[in-house]
Amino acid sequence: MEWRERFLRILEHEEPDRLPLDVWLSPAFAAKLRSLLGYDEMTRFSPDLWLGIKSISPSVSEDFARKGVVHVPFIHYGIGVWVEPGVMEDEWGVRRSLTGAGTESRIVYHPLERADEDSLDRYPFPDPNAPGRFKITREDVERMKEDGYWVVGGFGADTFWCQAWYLRGFKRLMIDLYENPRFIDKLLSKLLEYYTGIGRKLADLGVDQVNMYDDIAAQTGMIVSPRLWRRYFKPCYKRLSDTLKPKIKYIYYHSDGNLKPIIPDLIEIGVNILNPIQPDCMNLAELKMEYGDKITLWGGLSVQDTLPYGTPEKVKEEIKRTIEICAPGGGFVLGTSNNITQDTPIENFFAIYEAARKYGRYPLRI
Repeated sequence: MEWRERFLRILEHEEPDRLPLDVWLSPAFAAKLRSLLGYDEMTRFSPDLWLGIKSISPSVSEDFARKGVVHVPFIHYGIGVWVEPGVMEDEWGVRRSLTGAGTESRIVYHPLERADEDSLDRYPFPDPNAPGRFKITREDVERMKEDGYWVVGGFGADTFWCQAWYLRGFKRLMIDLYENPRFIDKLLSKLLEYYTGIGRKLADLGVDQVNMYDDIAAQTGMIVSPRLWRRYFKPCYKRLSDTLKPKIKYIYYHSDGNLKPIIPDLIEIGVNILNPIQPDCMNLAELKMEYGDKITLWGGLSVQDTLPYGTPEKVKEEIKRTIEICAPGGGFVLGTSNNITQDTPIENFFAIYEAARKYGRYPLRI
C-alpha cells in the first residue's frame, strides 16, 4: 500500500496494511544515535529504520525522505539574530539564552511584560505575508502529493497560549487572565490576525494537514483552567479552524500533559488529530473508548518511564499493549509522547521499531 493511502485510511478511522510510526528525538539523543551509527549528518540516516513519518526540508536528501510526511518549508525566523553572546532574539522580539550546544534555551526577555494597551497597539507584530516566508508553490504541493507524500503545514512555532506568555511573561499573563481581560483579548486578537494570515496561505497551498502546537496542560491537569481556556483561547482556535476547514480537512493539535477536560471542545472546533497522548498523564483505554471514533490519537509511548528506564523487552511489551488498545479500527498513529531523551538506551530505541514491525500490521494479531 502506498504511504499516502495508508495515512489517509488511518485518519479516516479505517485499517490499512500497517500502522504509521512517528518517533521524536531530542537533539542530544539524535547526536548520540548519529555517533553510534557512524553518521555525521542526519541526511545519511538510513530510511530503512523508519516505518512511516519522515519530515524533509530542502537540506535533506531525497534518499532520506522517500515516502511519508513532508513539511512545507516555512520561514518564521524563529532562531532569530544574536543580540549579545549566547542570546538570540526572534521576529516576535522574544529573547532566549541558548545553553549547552545551543539545542536548549530559556526565555530571558518578554517584550510585552510591562506593556499596557496603548503600547500593545504600537508593538510591531510579525507580518504573515512577509516576502519569502513561504518557499513553495501550490504546484510544488500537488507534485509532492502525486509522488506519494502527505503534505503538512504549520505555523512555525507555538500558537495562542504559548506565544502569549512568551511575549507577556508567564506570571504576568496568568494574572492578566483574571485581572486584565481587555489586554488578553487584544493580545489574542493580534495573534489571531497573524495565524489567520498564515492559515489562509496554507489553505491556498492545498496542504493535507495543518499542525497547531500549544502546551496548555501539565502532568496532572490543565495549566489554565478549562473555564478560562474556553473564555479566551477556544474562540481563537475556532476562528482559525474556520479559516482552514473549507480547504484543509485535517487539523492536528499538540499539547503535552493531561488535557482531557477540553478534548470534547477540540473535537467541536474541528481538530481531527490529538498528539501526543502521554500515557503517564491520561488513560489510553479511556481515550480510545470515549473519543476513538471522533479523533485520531497520535503517540502513546512513554518517554518518561518505559523508554529511558525500561528494558527492550518492557518497551516491546508496552508497544504491544498500546497497539492492542489504540489501533483497532484505525484512528491511531503510534509514536513517542515527546522527544526521546539522551539517557534513553540505544537498545530501547531500536526495540520501538522491532515491536512496531511485529505488532503493527493489520489485521491485528495480538
